[in-house]
Amino acid sequence: MKKILTKCILIIGIFQACTSNTKKTNNHTIDKANRTYDLFAEPDEINDTQQSLSLEEAIHFSEEVIVVNHIEEIESSTERTGNAFYLYRINSGVSKKTEEDSEINFPLLFLSEQKLLHSNALKDSTYIFLTPLEEYDMLKSHSIIKYKWTENAPLISF
Repeated sequence: MKKILTKCILIIGIFQACTSNTKKTNNHTIDKANRTYDLFAEPDEINDTQQSLSLEEAIHFSEEVIVVNHIEEIESSTERTGNAFYLYRINSGVSKKTEEDSEINFPLLFLSEQKLLHSNALKDSTYIFLTPLEEYDMLKSHSIIKYKWTENAPLISF
């Protein structure tokens, strides 16, 4: 009985000593050489309050505007990497705005950093707002992906 009581007091004492020396913080930071690192930083969340462009603004900021009847999501990177991007395919469409020296060839593939469709395909008439793909030089030079979704452009179906 004396051994059990001694063990209980010892365990309670160790537990009390460990908890009294530990400071609880919400930041989980380490300070090394006057640099602070947040070990468990929250990923930057997408700001849903960002203002979506109007139809006229989206047309103005886009270099290619196409009206299509069918869009298909063919790939996404959300399962593999932290940077989300989605690959979409358009098989046919009518150009509403294009650069003078460019010609749109179908099927057309484009990237988007936001999910445009709630299912894998959209079968309504929809405006597609595109800008040239500039960030991914290697991808652009080795594939037929030449465009990306215009930032903050709405997905407008009619």
